[in-house]
Amino acid sequence: MAPVLELRRADSSAAGSPFSGRRHRRRSTSFALLPQDERGITLQELIHLRDHEEMREVRWHCENEEAMGCASQPRGFQGPCSCQNSLAQGRWRTPNLYEVVNDIVLKRYCNESAALSYVEYLKDCQRRDGGVRKVRTFVSHWWGEEFCNLVASLTRFAEAECMQRQSLRLWVLLHSTLALLLNAHLSLRLMRQHEKLDDLYARSISDTLLVIVSNSLVSALVMALALLEARFNRRQALRWSFWICAFANNQHELSHALGGTVDASSFALALQSECLQSMVCVIDSQCVIYRRLWCAFELFYVTHVLPKGGRHFSAKKIPLELANADGVISQGGLNDSLLQQIHAAILKVKTKNAKASKEEDEKKIHDFIEEKTTHGRLDATLREITHIGLDSASLRRRSPLILFFFCPVASFALSGTVFWLVLACNEQDAGVVSLLRFTVLFLFFLVVFFFLFVIIFLRFTVLTYFFLSVGAVSVILLLCFGSFEVGWHHEAHEAPRPPNSDTSSDESEASRSPAPARSVLASLKELRVKIAFPSAYTRLQRRAFTKAICGVFFLAGPGLLLTPPLLLLEHGFGSKSAKEWLQLLQNLRCLWNLVQVTYACVGLLLGSLSFLVRNRVAALRLLEGALL
Repeated sequence: MAPVLELRRADSSAAGSPFSGRRHRRRSTSFALLPQDERGITLQELIHLRDHEEMREVRWHCENEEAMGCASQPRGFQGPCSCQNSLAQGRWRTPNLYEVVNDIVLKRYCNESAALSYVEYLKDCQRRDGGVRKVRTFVSHWWGEEFCNLVASLTRFAEAECMQRQSLRLWVLLHSTLALLLNAHLSLRLMRQHEKLDDLYARSISDTLLVIVSNSLVSALVMALALLEARFNRRQALRWSFWICAFANNQHELSHALGGTVDASSFALALQSECLQSMVCVIDSQCVIYRRLWCAFELFYVTHVLPKGGRHFSAKKIPLELANADGVISQGGLNDSLLQQIHAAILKVKTKNAKASKEEDEKKIHDFIEEKTTHGRLDATLREITHIGLDSASLRRRSPLILFFFCPVASFALSGTVFWLVLACNEQDAGVVSLLRFTVLFLFFLVVFFFLFVIIFLRFTVLTYFFLSVGAVSVILLLCFGSFEVGWHHEAHEAPRPPNSDTSSDESEASRSPAPARSVLASLKELRVKIAFPSAYTRLQRRAFTKAICGVFFLAGPGLLLTPPLLLLEHGFGSKSAKEWLQLLQNLRCLWNLVQVTYACVGLLLGSLSFLVRNRVAALRLLEGALL
């Protein structure tokens, strides 16, 4: 954990300080003393700034002049703001980044006598180790957002990044090993009571419950250890470093940040850094970030300029994440109300109409964008990025169902398919017949899978296992690489709004004639299912599919490993000890099938809970973060 900071006022006369008394430094000198890739501010430093006394003050803000603030109002004031625009509405809120910089950073720490950026001040005066912070993530955000929400968004992002180090495959391997040893012990014990365990569930309910409870305890133990590792990784988020323009740029010398050209600005130089690992866009409820030109430029630079490279930097692709105070949107931290707002906001994105604080900056950025692409293509890129984030949010919600339900089903069916197929091919002249049978049925399966599956599910034969395994793997592929969109009739869902959304347009809605009541099915217009091609797979999709396939093979591994010894013992030896070992392995395989079916039932319950109550149960959100 990083050391606790003790904030002090800036002292321009500090001895030995390279920034002391240097008010009018040149841009080259400032950037040489502290390059952009070393102007990182850690999450813990942001939290200490958020916990400042001035940050607890609730202020009045005019929505018409969000960037500049407005005249103060008495506590409890409601209604139109007393500014020049009499129709402007206002509300109470905590300080935004404009006020944090003007009222705290510039007045208390980086005043006129110091003339430093806040990151330079931290390096020179506050950090006890005297070191720099290599930038790991570039932050694209809107200054008008409440600072506490910005810190909460970055906290969620840093925790998610740290939790991605979760060694899920190691825990799955450990679980499979422990479960295999446990079931081997149970098989030896139950062999003394039952000659065969093929119908154990029908003969002895108590023994069946013993197998289920014992394996459940092993699974709970491994899952608890995995969650403890996830919590430990999440605590490492306090050391995550960000590049934030408000703190990396010298607010007394903004010309240094802008530079002669847009490509030479501090924003572009920070994005070109070799140490940069990712970029996070902090999206507010109204998606104002897309109406700010500098924010649009940052997204454009990451998506269009960096992948092609430049004269002074090599081509690279930086992962782009979307985040808010609820979590990382592109990794699943999204509530339904914000989802509806983002869907409505991205349809109105027009970067050509985006504004900057200075007109000269607007001209530079617009000209730079026109040299590389068109504003229309940039708008399409921004909408695509947001849609990818929304699709990833849906994938994260499906992750418990994929990994805890369909993976055990696929592993159970896969091991059964291999076992029965090997046994069938081991018989004389049965190999060619089985191969032809599987070829014909596979082609026929592509047309009438569901109908055949229902019919043959009455008996657990090789065909049942085959169709079940193919179906489970197909569903895993669909859930990992597919996205689902539901379209409603216009009159039924003309303007979907969350329950807590603003109701300022109630008068206009009241004048409309009420739409006739429709059922859900009658209101449904279309259901779209999109499958991504390999070139368009996102990081989260690749990670989800890789972990799902690893889970399938780890769970199916014991069942597959038992098949060769069973064949050798059944056809190669006839001694009494060999028969005993054969019976033991058959019993062990029977128990393992029972365990996989149990996991699938529990996984179905967890997957259903993740859809219904995930927003109210913190453990489910932590579990989703540990999974993906």
